[in-house]
Amino acid sequence: MQFDLILTDHQMPEMTGTELCARLRESEGYAKTPIIMVTGRVLNLELSRLQETYSITATFRKPFSSVEMLRAVEGCFEAAAC
Repeated sequence: MQFDLILTDHQMPEMTGTELCARLRESEGYAKTPIIMVTGRVLNLELSRLQETYSITATFRKPFSSVEMLRAVEGCFEAAAC
């Protein structure tokens, strides 16, 4: 199964969101798939560096607006349609 968009948290039990993004970008199937990441660890992360290094489409700090998240998701699909 191939996903069109990946929504992930940064802090997960088995690996961090950063580790997941690195693995995804190394894989042929997900090298260009849009990634949206949410995090509650804003002070411990350099979000702009993460976005640049792993081509993360958007990052959201918890708590986040569901309206803003929906806009980001819609933006990913609108960009893919072009």
